[in-house]
Amino acid sequence: MNAKRPLIRVALLDDHDVVLFGMQQLLASDPGITVAASFTRIQAFLDYLRSDPEVDVVIVDYNLVPGEDDGLNLIRRIDRYFPHINILVVSSLYIPATVSLALQNGARGYMGKADAISQLPSAVRMVHQGEQWLEPRMREKLTLAPVVCVPFEHDLPGEPVGVRSSRGADLTAREQEVIRRLLEGSSVTDIAQSCNRSIKTISAQKQSAFRKLGVRNNSELFKYRRHIFDDGGTPA
Repeated sequence: MNAKRPLIRVALLDDHDVVLFGMQQLLASDPGITVAASFTRIQAFLDYLRSDPEVDVVIVDYNLVPGEDDGLNLIRRIDRYFPHINILVVSSLYIPATVSLALQNGARGYMGKADAISQLPSAVRMVHQGEQWLEPRMREKLTLAPVVCVPFEHDLPGEPVGVRSSRGADLTAREQEVIRRLLEGSSVTDIAQSCNRSIKTISAQKQSAFRKLGVRNNSELFKYRRHIFDDGGTPA
């Protein structure tokens, strides 16, 4: 007679109680998974992980309460201090730049909150087995290659060095300069005038850089600025 397989022990972190409740209910319906604990605050969550070495998988949001760690630093901390735990991110922040950074820094899977939530138990089982889980359409968008860090010709004072391409594609020197100027607050017209180039040329370089970085517009570029720059440092 085969011994009964142990349950997969899961801990949850999300700053919305209704999201936690929904995930708990869904996971409870799977006979192979048990929710060991759930939290809305990072510190309580990390304290629990230190006290319970039997947790197999954590499900965490990427965008949590303002003033706490961002999702990338949280993933790095879990991966560094709890290497036996597999990380699944479930978040409304669901663009290639964010997904790729999460995967490259320790996450085993990434699910958008708009995805079919019924896939959550399957995703938990896959990451528990050490496999990667991604929704097929997102997988198609990503080139899962090593991160490329290309230094600026002139780095901003006080800023980390380099632009990170989450899709593993080099930015050209011209594209680097356009992104740097945009992050300084310049418009496409400003950049064209100062560089003695046409607006059409600058716009094309901007769009090419956006595709490589996995962002869609200026708002996303500024929102993910701290993740586009690479400080080469260690997790907090």
